[in-house]
Amino acid sequence: MMAMNYHLLFKILLVGDREVGKAAILHPAAGDSPLTSSIGVNFLKRKLELDGKRIKLQIWNIAGQESSQALTPSYYHGAQGFMLAYDVTDKTSYDKIPEWLRIIEDYASEEDFQKILVANKCRCHERNRVVTKKEGEAFAREYGMRYTEINDLQSSEIDDALKLLIQDILSNAGSTQKAQEKSEDYDIHEEDGGHKMKEKELLLG
Repeated sequence: MMAMNYHLLFKILLVGDREVGKAAILHPAAGDSPLTSSIGVNFLKRKLELDGKRIKLQIWNIAGQESSQALTPSYYHGAQGFMLAYDVTDKTSYDKIPEWLRIIEDYASEEDFQKILVANKCRCHERNRVVTKKEGEAFAREYGMRYTEINDLQSSEIDDALKLLIQDILSNAGSTQKAQEKSEDYDIHEEDGGHKMKEKELLLG
């Protein structure tokens, strides 16, 4: 019997300079789900429940592809949300966030995408911190996005950051409708007493 075990599907991109801890952010977010890699891209699937809806996430980290402009547009296509990460102990990674915002504006195909600024390596590296919380919050306000601080080893904090972003996406009727339409591209069927997904499209939105 065909059954859908989630209501909505969202594509989320995790962007930021190398060494800000993006891969470390992905691993706690993965939970028991394996990471999928393809031509330098780390990709995972994650399910969350929020506001009574079961939500499936595709979370992408374009690892090692930051300088490859030829590939960039394809990976940004169809993303409803962006997590912009920087390392609080590395001022250069923070100073590069405006450039990442420009790239998102250039390549994002969804007009109503949402974004969140993620300050990584907080608390466990507090002694070496060079970008203050006040600076991060002010920057986020200036560019109209959420702000959150995480320790990349704490899965609960990463979940909270994802939920903040998803709440903003859910508040946008256009994004929610597109997510509903996209979810219909997946077949869910029961096998061996559990749910197994047959994916009609795995990559590139």
